[in-house]
Amino acid sequence: MGGYEFQRAELDALEGVLRDASAEPMSLTLPLLRHITNDFSPESQIGQDDSAVVGVLPSGCRVAVKKLQLHHCLDDENEDAFLIEYDKMKDTFQNEVSAAIKASHKNTVRLIGYCHHTQEQIVEYEGKQVFAGVLERLICTEYVPDGTLCGHIEGMISTEDGYEFQRAELDAPERVVRDTSAEPMSLTLPLLRHITNDFSDESQIGQGGFAVVYLGVLPSGLRIAVKKLRETYLNDCAFQNEVFITMKATHKNTVRFMGYCSQSQGELVEHDGQHIFAQLAERLICVEYAPKGTLDAHIGELDWNQRYQTISMTKCTLSTETLNQIIY
Repeated sequence: MGGYEFQRAELDALEGVLRDASAEPMSLTLPLLRHITNDFSPESQIGQDDSAVVGVLPSGCRVAVKKLQLHHCLDDENEDAFLIEYDKMKDTFQNEVSAAIKASHKNTVRLIGYCHHTQEQIVEYEGKQVFAGVLERLICTEYVPDGTLCGHIEGMISTEDGYEFQRAELDAPERVVRDTSAEPMSLTLPLLRHITNDFSDESQIGQGGFAVVYLGVLPSGLRIAVKKLRETYLNDCAFQNEVFITMKATHKNTVRFMGYCSQSQGELVEHDGQHIFAQLAERLICVEYAPKGTLDAHIGELDWNQRYQTISMTKCTLSTETLNQIIY
C-alpha cells in the first residue's frame, strides 16, 4: 500500500542519516517517531521523566528522542501563562537544535533529526466548538547507552506494532463513514497522503480558486473527498470558519463532513547565517464522496429564474432541517 511504502521510505532515510556521519539532520514526522518509540511507551523511556525515549529502527539501530509538548490553554485568565510557556518551549527547541548543529564533534552525540509539529483539534469549550492546538517539538539524537541521559534498555521493540498503530488509524475513518451519527474526526496528514496516493494527479477529482479536491480510497474500498486548501487560503480564521460552517450544515441532502486536518510542520532553513524554522501549514477537509459531481455540473442549462427558485428552496430546507441554524 502507498502509505506504508511512504513510511518505509522515511524509515530508510532515517537509517541513512544515522549511518552516514556527514549527513545533515533531517525533518521527521510525528507518526514516524511514534512508530519507532512504540507510541512513546513507558518501556521506551530512558530519562528520569517521560521526556526522553529510545527509538528502535528496523535494522536494530537506536536513536534517542527528546519530547517537548504544550497544550493550548482555552482559559483567557491563563492565556498569558500559556504564551510565556510557549515562548520558553520555542526558545528551548530552537536553541537546542542550533546548538547541536554548531557543536558537531566526534565526542558529542550527533543531531539526527527534529520534528516541529502542530496539530489542531476541535474541542467543546463553554458550550462552543473551538480549535485547540497541541504543539509538539522533538529532537532526535544519536543513542549513547552509557551516557548520562540514557539507561540500559533490555530487549527490542517490535517494529510490527508501529504498523498496527497505522492500521488502527485507518480503521477510524472507516467507522465515521459507515456511522452516519459519528462526529467528524481529526485526521493526520500521513493518513490523508496514504489514501490519496500522496495527493497524486490521478487522485485529483476537482479544483477551485481556494482548494484542490482529491479522491481518498480507504482499505475497504469506501471513498471520501479530500479538499486540500491552497497556500494562499491557509489562515486559521478562514479554515476554522469553513470547518464550523460545514459542521452546521448537517442535512440529509448535503454531503457529510467526515473529518479535518490542521497541521503545521517546521523545516529548518538557513537565513542570514542563522538556522531558523520556517512554518509549513497544511489544512484539509474531508467530506462524503459524491460520484455524480457537484451541483454546478447539473444546473448549467437552467435559466436565472429556475436557478433562483432552486437556491431559495435550498436555503429554506437547510434553515428548517439542519441540526444548527445557518445564517446567510
